[in-house]
Amino acid sequence: ENYFSWAVVRFGIGETLIKFDDQMKATPWLATSWKQGDDKLTWTFTINDKVKFSNGNKLTAEAVKASLERTFAKSKRAKTFFNYTEITANGQELTIKTDKEYYNLPNLLGDPLFLIMDVTAEANGRDIAKEGPIGTGPYVVSSFTKERAELKRNDNYWDGK
Repeated sequence: ENYFSWAVVRFGIGETLIKFDDQMKATPWLATSWKQGDDKLTWTFTINDKVKFSNGNKLTAEAVKASLERTFAKSKRAKTFFNYTEITANGQELTIKTDKEYYNLPNLLGDPLFLIMDVTAEANGRDIAKEGPIGTGPYVVSSFTKERAELKRNDNYWDGK
């Protein structure tokens, strides 16, 4: 229950590389496209270059890489989805190499666990547990306690108002 409610709140604050349409098909979101390599282990995602985090920082493949690596470092659940051997970033291209074939890797990255946040905010002293994450979604945290989260519009939101 706690995970679900937190995920719902965070989903308005953060977004994932893909989203699901009405038929639960993976569709582009923060990633505009993706392809699986011939080796079936390597996936390349093109990151949407129009996206900014709510603090104004540009979303890059390097930012996505850092966010995914943070998720794997902090959450034991992440490895129940997939395991990677390498994540690399080059401009707006993110490459994930997995330990075995995951034919549905884009779908897995649509789970709220893998929402993309600006980890530089945390590195610069932001307490994610008390202040909420910096994401790319339509809302930002204006105040947060264990009992309540207040949100306001993200003026830097990339996908309309």
